[in-house]
Amino acid sequence: MRALTIVVLVVSGLWFGYWVIASRGLDAGVTGWLQDLQADGAAVQWSDLSVQGFPNRFDLTISDPVIGSADTVQWRADFFQMLTLSYAPYHLIAVWPDSQTLILPQQTLTLTNQKARASVRFRPVPALPLDHIELVVDQGNLSSTLGWVVGFDQARFATRPRPDITNAHEIGLDISGLRPPATLRTAISADEPLPETVGTIHADITLQPDIPLDRHSFSGDGPHITRLEIADIRLEWGSIRVEARGSLTRNALGKGEGTVTLRLTDWRGLVALLQASGAVDTVSLNTLTRGLEVLETLDPDPAILDLPITFVGERGTIAGLPLLAAPDF
Repeated sequence: MRALTIVVLVVSGLWFGYWVIASRGLDAGVTGWLQDLQADGAAVQWSDLSVQGFPNRFDLTISDPVIGSADTVQWRADFFQMLTLSYAPYHLIAVWPDSQTLILPQQTLTLTNQKARASVRFRPVPALPLDHIELVVDQGNLSSTLGWVVGFDQARFATRPRPDITNAHEIGLDISGLRPPATLRTAISADEPLPETVGTIHADITLQPDIPLDRHSFSGDGPHITRLEIADIRLEWGSIRVEARGSLTRNALGKGEGTVTLRLTDWRGLVALLQASGAVDTVSLNTLTRGLEVLETLDPDPAILDLPITFVGERGTIAGLPLLAAPDF
């Protein structure tokens, strides 16, 4: 019995020492990273940084964080937490408060929610390659100082490795119960009145970076996307439906090159949505409308248009019209 007691005391002492050393290392590492960001000219502030959770967890809490650029974009919150079990430090849980603020040059956005958490797991090998990410935000409301509000029931984002393609990760996004601003809904002339809630927002894509996503990824100029595969992107809002499929590969100019095909139902409603949201300038919108009108006369089913978008060099063409810039890869 005495020997068992000694063993328990020794193991407890070793575990206590491990926790103290590891927690101090975590504190110093995160503080050093934030200070490096400051030295690089980023607007980074915090009022307190602490590590708690002895004996089984490392609970890192940053109070009053501010991260961004001094003159363009800043993110602010009351706190940010990163939680992990002390015996499984390769699995992290990120926790955000029920209110966050994003300051942009023309407006300030505020996100309120019931819960915002992410699970990030790395594989337990020295390079710590990313295994998966799962992010869930429940009952969110995004409001702007310009006067609009967008609500949603739940937003889910997830990634996982795709073993058949080197370095590739599958990415999924689903947003349920999205409620656009009422002013946007009433400004759109669709085939039928648009409901208050968007029916479907779904994305299933694969990204292939040029290097593995691990703890070394962001040294130097970081990873670059070499290929993007769109398996399924869908938006359904009343009579407006948009589907996208295709693939793009990084070219010598660092742009995406390839073809993405859109299937549009009630394309006039979609154009009205682009116009009301300000997503496309007036000249490009007028050109797009004329091109779609021509395609509508040629399509055997004008209610549904299949629209290939071809990216070559630095430009993207829709129905032969150079309306888009190719995406940066």
